[in-house]
Amino acid sequence: MSRLPKGPFLAGLSVTLALAVASMAVLGYLGSAAAPRASAPSSTDRVDTDALIAAQAPSAPPSVQTPASAVPEHGPLLFDVSSMLQSGGQLPARVGNNQLDKVRVVDQGIQFEVSTASRAMVPLPANVQPSSFVAIMNVDLLSGAGAFTFTFHMDPQGDQQHAVQVYTNGTTEAALFDGAAGTRSLFRPVNQPPSLSGSATLAIAVDGPSMRIYVNSIEVGTAHDATLSQGLMGFKAGAAARDDPFVMRLTGLKIFQPANAA
Repeated sequence: MSRLPKGPFLAGLSVTLALAVASMAVLGYLGSAAAPRASAPSSTDRVDTDALIAAQAPSAPPSVQTPASAVPEHGPLLFDVSSMLQSGGQLPARVGNNQLDKVRVVDQGIQFEVSTASRAMVPLPANVQPSSFVAIMNVDLLSGAGAFTFTFHMDPQGDQQHAVQVYTNGTTEAALFDGAAGTRSLFRPVNQPPSLSGSATLAIAVDGPSMRIYVNSIEVGTAHDATLSQGLMGFKAGAAARDDPFVMRLTGLKIFQPANAA
């Protein structure tokens, strides 16, 4: 992963739910219908707190504006998560609770069953590391409360990464992680996030240090950071700390070249 010389260090992930959601390494393997193999959380795992929310939340929600675009313009397809499902065998996965958390293939999607205050992650193949890209993913929210996250520009240990996170109430966040150096929010709201129910879509357009974030076809915010410029990608689900287990299904995830790619 390349690191630009003068960007700020990684950042904080604000939340509206008291989630115990961590940055995660791209390690471990999980059978498509079996329980995850044992793997203890790394020492770099962090717990999000209500204090971060209070410190970083805007004083008032932004005014609703006309969405700029339903889906970001994009170039040719680089990766489709369906290729991981068709390969058979095992899905790579990392979980927080080895006894309760499950990640498996269900109806041509990746289903996450995450226990209270835990998290689970599936990394994308190591050869999928575009610096600039458009990512479009579809999810079905089945039960419980929590959040789903797309991580990118991530180092092999999972300590350094960009992350865009969407909660089941629609709240959206973009952040930088930098291990022991902590986290910092990058999110700049544009439109009020929509409430989520049933199916939802998250789209992220990354053009160098600039990011645009869409939830259910509404451009909800932007972010800007030049600290990290390349690295691994992954999809994560995290359950709320004081609620029933969170169950969701990733039904589609495609990575495209940017619209202006040669």
